[in-house]
Amino acid sequence: MPSKNYADLLSATLSRRQILKGGSAAALATLLGACGAPAAPTAAPTATALPAPSGSAQALDALIAAAREEGSLTSMTLDHDWLNFGAVIDTYKTTFGMQMNELDPTAAAGQAVAAVRQDKLGQGPGLDFLDVGFAFIRELQQEQLLQPYKVATWDSIPDALKDPAGYWYGAYYGVLAFAVNTDVVAEVPRDWADLLNPRYHQQVALNRDPRTGTVGILSVYAAALGATQRLDQPAAGLEFFAQLHQVGNLLPHIGLQADLLSGKTPILLTWDFLATGFKEQAKAQGGPAIAVVVPPSGVLGGVYAEGISAFAPHVNAA
Repeated sequence: MPSKNYADLLSATLSRRQILKGGSAAALATLLGACGAPAAPTAAPTATALPAPSGSAQALDALIAAAREEGSLTSMTLDHDWLNFGAVIDTYKTTFGMQMNELDPTAAAGQAVAAVRQDKLGQGPGLDFLDVGFAFIRELQQEQLLQPYKVATWDSIPDALKDPAGYWYGAYYGVLAFAVNTDVVAEVPRDWADLLNPRYHQQVALNRDPRTGTVGILSVYAAALGATQRLDQPAAGLEFFAQLHQVGNLLPHIGLQADLLSGKTPILLTWDFLATGFKEQAKAQGGPAIAVVVPPSGVLGGVYAEGISAFAPHVNAA
């Protein structure tokens, strides 16, 4: 579980700008391809009307009624196979009689941030809320792109995992793991250093781009932790992936579940809850055997945070 200072540590270190500092950053950026950063907005934010807090049954009833008046909720990044979001979305729609406008369920956090920036300029898709990692939620807060709201279970959330004013709160976390297709990989890697072995030539891939996705960013930090036993040395993680590329083991694409199961990406660096889901689905469908390995030298968990856009068209639904 995260330590007491987890939020402060990650907010100080896990920014997309900072992760690309240092000599090995250029190698990783070249490997993953060019990516243009969205233009910074200039207009002052104007938040929509805040909903009532949901601390009582009466307040919650009023909130539900106001949400039903709005009729829908616009989301992004909620992949149906990610944390059982598919069932969560179905339950939300049937329970409250709401529609869901799912912009891009497989989008990375950086794309959601860019969408809210465009909403600030009046040119975006009208995203209502965000489900992103600490680096991105802090970035949104600093740019005044969020509005505060404290959920009914606010007091049960650890102080280190929420903003005291209510701009965001941690909702769930995962631990970095290797998902390994053992129909393709005869000897399962057990730790970060094992991935450098030539037997894994063209077999290893990241689950997200480190410049736009939390699991990609924290894969770099977990590799650094494995090499140095410290979280303040991200360059060591970049150097690890540069070495992985140099020995020919790192695949040039972002790996997805289908790639893992087909053998295109037989070793996928992803969250343990995703890897476990891939394993269970493959077993149920008669697919390949999937091993889930948490590398012991660099055990790192990543918390995802929720926040409501300052420009949410459906603020009560959010």
